[in-house]
Amino acid sequence: MLHVFQRPGYPLYLVTATLSRITGTMFSVAVFLLFLERTDNPATAALIVAAGTIPAALSGALLGAWLDSVAHPRLLIAIDQGTSVLALAGLLIGAGELPTLACAALAVAYGATRPWSIGGFTRAIPELVTTEQLPAANVLESVSFNTAFIIGPLLSATLAAAGGADLAVLIEVLLTAVATVLVLATTVLDRRPSASSIPSFRRAWVQGWTVLRDRRDVTASVVIATLWTGLSGFYVVLFPLLSAATLGSPDHGGLMWALSATGSILGAFASRRIVQADFSRPALSLLLLLSSGCTICWLASSPVVLGATILGAAAGAAPLMLLCAQIRLARTPPPARGSIFTILGSLNLGASAVGTVIAGSLAAEWGAAAATLMLGAFTATLALVAWTALRRHQPPTTSARGTD
Repeated sequence: MLHVFQRPGYPLYLVTATLSRITGTMFSVAVFLLFLERTDNPATAALIVAAGTIPAALSGALLGAWLDSVAHPRLLIAIDQGTSVLALAGLLIGAGELPTLACAALAVAYGATRPWSIGGFTRAIPELVTTEQLPAANVLESVSFNTAFIIGPLLSATLAAAGGADLAVLIEVLLTAVATVLVLATTVLDRRPSASSIPSFRRAWVQGWTVLRDRRDVTASVVIATLWTGLSGFYVVLFPLLSAATLGSPDHGGLMWALSATGSILGAFASRRIVQADFSRPALSLLLLLSSGCTICWLASSPVVLGATILGAAAGAAPLMLLCAQIRLARTPPPARGSIFTILGSLNLGASAVGTVIAGSLAAEWGAAAATLMLGAFTATLALVAWTALRRHQPPTTSARGTD
């Protein structure tokens, strides 16, 4: 896997993408705590966070086509990062001072262009590495995402506890500014296949939807990833509740997020070779079924069992999610990559929010145990869907070539 780092521009790409993702995962925790601290109103804090998330869930298809139809996609990513710096600074200054609607408008400005960063990095991977290195790069991409999910919320919570929510948001502003500079320096984000012309916006828009219509394996991978992200939305509700029941305090929910992300990283590393094998589709679906069983075991009262099964549930799902990512990278035509990855990012944001709402409703009506059992049942159903949707497809290969 280390040979991937020898590709020109790849180390800078990975550092830049990971830093951008870390700042993105800091937003919900840092901004929520900031407005809770300044207004003492959880509803207002939740509204501001939602205002920063919902626009990105709606704008992915449009911004993805834009990303595919420009000569320098990194400039759009830099615009998103720069807009985030200004919006976060406005929220830091205006929280508790400006009217709620004005703060919500700043949050909308933060989230409206976020799909450029969500999809803009991943779309470049096939042009950074060779065909043989693509599976290893895909694993490192999974590690990048999961590392961000560990560090971002943990960093926000730690900074808020040490110096207040103001400090957490201030550090997010500074890190996002650094990410903006790094994006501008990461010229490999502009690479395209030598034979690929830059499509018009209209053609890029049509191509993205055409891929989803005609390439069933790509569509299946998008649907499966979206459904899994929706199920992960249950964690927002369940982890604090399970932490309170098992460890005596909901404050340890962040540790459970870290365990889950760690399990995903371990599962991705352990399965990086078998995702290329002919038998891998049913095998990986069975691993997701095992993940369902681990989820149900969360009801055990033992902290050790709870921690082990959180790791197991994430590790069991990781190989199938890695396969889906590999399919998207390998089978999506270069002119449509921006569209596909930003559409997926938008769908994931929406699905996560829906999953959180469903879990909250179930927990409020029937308790955390019922919500946990339902999550296990949904996960098992997703395993069957994945088995059916992917079993007919050959292992992913790619015609994209890394450039020197």
